[in-house]
Amino acid sequence: PFYSPAVRGAQVEFTALLPGYLWVLIAEVETKVDEMSLVTGSASASQEEKCRISAQPISAGFQIWSLIECNDLESLKLYKYYAYIEDDLGPPGAGDGHLSLGFDTIIPIPNTRNHFLDLPTLGAEPTTDIVVVNFTARGYSANNRNGKAWVALYSAGGPKNIVEATAQNMLDMDHGYLLGAERCFVSSMAVTDEPV
Repeated sequence: PFYSPAVRGAQVEFTALLPGYLWVLIAEVETKVDEMSLVTGSASASQEEKCRISAQPISAGFQIWSLIECNDLESLKLYKYYAYIEDDLGPPGAGDGHLSLGFDTIIPIPNTRNHFLDLPTLGAEPTTDIVVVNFTARGYSANNRNGKAWVALYSAGGPKNIVEATAQNMLDMDHGYLLGAERCFVSSMAVTDEPV
C-alpha cells in the first residue's frame, strides 16, 4: 500500500492475472479477516463508504485503486490493509478468489509533509555493535520527495521516569541528546524516496 497525507486513506497497487472483481478494506490489527468478512465489509474498521471497495470490476493487468475519506480512522494508529480478488466466471463474492496478506498501514496526520511508504522493520538481527532499520519514505508530492529521518533505540523495559519516544523528543537529538534513548540513534539523516 501507499499512504497519502493529502487523502485520509490508502492506495493499493497489484497485477491481476485475469479480469474479475476487487474488494479492499482497512481493518483493525486484531480483526480476523477472511474472504467473507471482506466481501460483506464486516471486517472494515471504517464506516465510511469511500473507505472500502466492494465488487469492483477489474481487468487483467496492473491495477491502482484508492481508498479515500477514511475520516473515522485514527491518525498514526496501525491498521491492516487487505485486498481480495476473484475471477469473473461466477457471481461476485463466491469466495473462490485470492485474499492478500494484511499489509501494515497508518493513516497520516493531515498535512504531514513526509510519511512512510514502507514502514520501518529490522533489517537484521540486532547486535551490541549495530542495529539495521529498513524503511522507504514518500514525500508529499513529486516535487518534494526528499526529507530527513530520526531513528532511536529505546529500552522496552526502561525505568518509569524515562520519557516516551515522541516527535519532539526525537527532534531533540539535533541538540546532541535524547532523553531515555540508548546510545544508539541517528539524527537528521537525509532521505529520499529510495529504500533506506
